[in-house]
Amino acid sequence: MIGGPGHFTAEWLEAALGPAAGAIDDVVVRPVGTGQVAATYRIHISGRDYRGPGSLIAKGPSEDAASRRAGIVHGLYRRELDWYERFAIHADIRCPRHIHSEYSAGDEGFALLLEDCSPARQGDQLRGAPIADIAGALREAVQLHGAFLRDPAAMGELRTPVEAQVLQSRIDIFRRSWPRFRERYEGILDAELLGVGDRLAERYEHYVLHTPAVLSVVHRDFRVDNMLFGRPDERVVALDWQTFGPGHPMLDVAYLIGTSVEDPGERARHERALVDDYCARLAAIAPDTDLGGFWDEYRLQAFWGFVMAVTSSVQVARTARGDEMFGVMARRPARQVLDLDSLALLG
Repeated sequence: MIGGPGHFTAEWLEAALGPAAGAIDDVVVRPVGTGQVAATYRIHISGRDYRGPGSLIAKGPSEDAASRRAGIVHGLYRRELDWYERFAIHADIRCPRHIHSEYSAGDEGFALLLEDCSPARQGDQLRGAPIADIAGALREAVQLHGAFLRDPAAMGELRTPVEAQVLQSRIDIFRRSWPRFRERYEGILDAELLGVGDRLAERYEHYVLHTPAVLSVVHRDFRVDNMLFGRPDERVVALDWQTFGPGHPMLDVAYLIGTSVEDPGERARHERALVDDYCARLAAIAPDTDLGGFWDEYRLQAFWGFVMAVTSSVQVARTARGDEMFGVMARRPARQVLDLDSLALLG
């Protein structure tokens, strides 16, 4: 299968990177990261005649069949390649430099070579992130959203309205997933937080069928597990572009803030200032954007973290860390929803 750990041989790397045949003498492939839908590896490369980077990051399909199937069914592998091959060039957000990619429509395998951004460290979803790191990530979000608000034509086919049957499928997926998630986490999540899911499942079409007044390209999984922190230039690096698509910018902003702050009191103290700072920066990049409804959109998009926890958890391989992470991913946004009275926006 294309993209498995045995795929990244010296011969394949020579073809992908372009050095003369035989330039690479040794290749060491080690798994890194905590991704569940795709597998990520760090590749160390050496050779007497090799002049390329000493290490690269490679991505390929998950080795777990259930997780791999989720990536295939939802088109996540092809979508990540689309980001690096077609859309990243239009945005100023810091993401790894694209080096090489290939895709097999036959067996749904893929291989993606990216810049190794070490010594930056991956964020930890379970521990959460300090407000300073969240603010840094939001500065990168501005660069993503602002680029496509300034140049809507760069969105290409992403500007096409989502078909009704796709929207209905999203509604059906959540409503099928919620009972399974509720059963798994009953006794772990507070009854008040589970009540958020009950209410959302009843009114989910109001969330899905909502048409945002402002549309840009959004990451859609913009959380600290999918980021690298601590680069010398202090810029946060955004990873894992398997779910990017059209949406309101507040989807990424609410998702990041809601899923990343461990203490709900701290989140509540800082979130309005974080949103206001984001909006001020966005106005400087895309001054024609109407920011009038952004706060209410932020309140509505607070549901997104909960939705991602519910729908993702029942489609990928179950692990101890996964159970803990999805519990955190549901708990924090559910509390955010209650604090913001977001349920009132569902009608």
